[in-house]
Amino acid sequence: PIFEAQFALPIRSGGFTNASKMEVHIAYRCALALKDLISPYILRRLKSDVKHHLPKKTEQILMCPLTQAQYDLYKEFLSSKHISQIYNSKETGRTFSAIMRLRHICNHPDIFKTFGDD
Repeated sequence: PIFEAQFALPIRSGGFTNASKMEVHIAYRCALALKDLISPYILRRLKSDVKHHLPKKTEQILMCPLTQAQYDLYKEFLSSKHISQIYNSKETGRTFSAIMRLRHICNHPDIFKTFGDD
């Protein structure tokens, strides 16, 4: 494949810590050439360019009750040893982790069951 030989391999080898100055220079030149080749095909719009075409932002807050399964899992998590450890700890990261777990329960209990356990 031509792409591998002309771009991927030189760029990859120029990124190694033991690369010579020449390999780094070649990698840089290949990256620039690749950027120039693909830039006409990449659509990039800045917010400042399109904001006058966008409608005014509106927000709606819709309240919906938890299902019984979500409610049970939520209450179970709040009474878990994980939460009691957070109450006794001053680590903010653990607090945010617990908030994310509660959010997973509210979004869908399967998310909590998949990603919730450490």
